[in-house]
Formats: sequence, structure tokens, C-alpha cells
Amino acid sequence: MLPRTILLITLSLCFLQAATAWASGWDDSLKKKALAGDVRAQEVLAEMYFTGEGLVQDDAESRKWAGMAADAGRVHAQDILGVLLAQGRGGPRDLSQAILLWRQGAQTGYAWSQYRLGLVLTRGEGIEPAPVEGFQWMRSAAEQGLTRARYLTGLMYETGVGTEVDFPEAVRWYRQAAEQGLPEAQDSLGEMFAAGRGVPRDLVKAYLWFALAARQDAPRADKHLRELQEVMSPAQLAEARKEASRFATCLAETDTACKLSP
Repeated sequence: MLPRTILLITLSLCFLQAATAWASGWDDSLKKKALAGDVRAQEVLAEMYFTGEGLVQDDAESRKWAGMAADAGRVHAQDILGVLLAQGRGGPRDLSQAILLWRQGAQTGYAWSQYRLGLVLTRGEGIEPAPVEGFQWMRSAAEQGLTRARYLTGLMYETGVGTEVDFPEAVRWYRQAAEQGLPEAQDSLGEMFAAGRGVPRDLVKAYLWFALAARQDAPRADKHLRELQEVMSPAQLAEARKEASRFATCLAETDTACKLSP
């Protein structure tokens, strides 16, 4: 057994060395392209340094490469640079420049820039709040399928931030984000069903959404479940738990949104 074990270890080390050498060569090739002015390579490097995927995370390097690609009009690089500037990562903080970059990206239809612009305008952190414009950008990002933008669009409809209160619209956007697996949206949708806001009151569906949110440790979901258990029949609880299990399995097996059974 020992020789076989040594052989396996040797093969593993050889594979690791080969993979490391390949990755190093790939990085060098990418940097050569970036230095030669390839804006796509610059943008990829900015992303890799930003996330730490494929390279050691380095905000200053990400900021450098993102700046180059952003100057050439690459919207993803503009978005990354905006985040770094807004958070003061890799250099001085500059929220005004971040907003300018996100606005440029938002105007071209880039969903992440629309989301970030909507968020900062609505919150008004460091700037004068502009919730109406913020809502418009957030909804634009939601319409492109960005999960968290869908949730926040629902929240803005429910609370009347940047738009008029509209419970059915809140439910519609919460549902889309909930079906994509976002626990905050699942918990909020459960509240709408429990209270009968924007939808007919339905404790089974409320319990289902709370149960799904609780599986992902949404802060208030366990409390909501305990409250419902006190007023639901055993048959209702069994139905809700069965559907929650089916839905959770769907989410684990697919990257697309899952739907409730009719």
C-alpha cells in the first residue's frame, strides 16, 4: 500500500505544480495583453484582483486596471471602479466620481450600475437623497432580473419610498426575488401573505415562505414561523412543509427561478 500512496502523492504534487505553472503563464499572458492596451484583458484583471478569484485579492491593482478599462468605456470596469472609489478601497474615497461612473453605466443599461446608483440615490449616504430617481434606477435593474434589485423594488413599493405605496406591485417583485432564492424576499413575501397585503390572506403560503427564509437564516423568519404554528391546523402545516421541501429541492438543483405548485 505504501508505494501506491507515495505514487498518488507524487502524481498530486506534479499536477499541482503543472496547474500552478499554467496559471502563472496564463496570468503573465493576460498582463502582457493588458499592458499592450487590450481593454478586455484590463477589465478581466480588474475583476480578478477585485474578487480574488484567480489572483490574490488586491484593491490597488484592481483600481489600476479598472481605471484603464473604464477610461476606454468598459461598463463593468466602470462599475468595479465605482465600488472601489465609493468604499475608499485601494486609494482615496471619491463618492462623487463613483456616482458619475455608475450613472454612465446605468445609462447604457448595465444592471449592476443601475442597482448601485439606485441604492446610493435612495439612501442619500454622503449626498442629497433623490428617492424618486433612485427608485427608477432600481426598478430598471429589477426589470433586468437582478435579484436584490427585485427585492428592493418590492420594498420600495411596500413602504412608498420613491414611489406610491402599491402592495400588489410589492408582492409581484418580492415573489420574483423569492423565487430566485433570496431569503429577505421570501420572508417579506411571507409577511404579505400572512397579513393579506396585496394578496388574499393565505397562512399556508405565508408559512411556506417563512420556512424557506428560515432555512437560510433570515433574521425574523423563525419568529414568524412560531407565530403561525399557533394558529394553523395540522393539515395546513403538513401541506406547507411539503411544498417548502419541494421548493427548496428545486432551488438546490437549478440556477433558474422556481415556481410554486398550483
